[in-house]
Amino acid sequence: MNNKLRFLTVISLVAVLTLSTVTVFAGTSWNSFAGVLPSMQQWIELTTDTNLNNTYAQAQILSVGGEYKMNMNVYDKNVSPEKQVSATYLDATDGTLAEFNLDSSSLNHTVGLRGWAARWSIYEVEYSGQFRADQ
Repeated sequence: MNNKLRFLTVISLVAVLTLSTVTVFAGTSWNSFAGVLPSMQQWIELTTDTNLNNTYAQAQILSVGGEYKMNMNVYDKNVSPEKQVSATYLDATDGTLAEFNLDSSSLNHTVGLRGWAARWSIYEVEYSGQFRADQ
């Protein structure tokens, strides 16, 4: 009975590892970001990526400091002045997966993810996450 249980455990482990590896190749790779959001709701660029298929972008927030939340939007860096190409995602917190429908004008352009603290504060707020322009 022990050999049968070991065999099933090994098979289960191989299946889990194989399935989790397959999902890594869906869409484009994630760009990690981390830092400190400035005080008084000033925005900063969190990271950039290239919009290759004009569907939608995703930002996964891993952590936002304390009880704070953050707002985000995507903008086109290849035009002057840079223009917002998505709606603003409000109140992202730990574990949030934000999705952004991108404007067709940003196709084949570098896009940036902007972020700022969701509420006015004199404190800086730490954050971390990952972003991809093509899901």
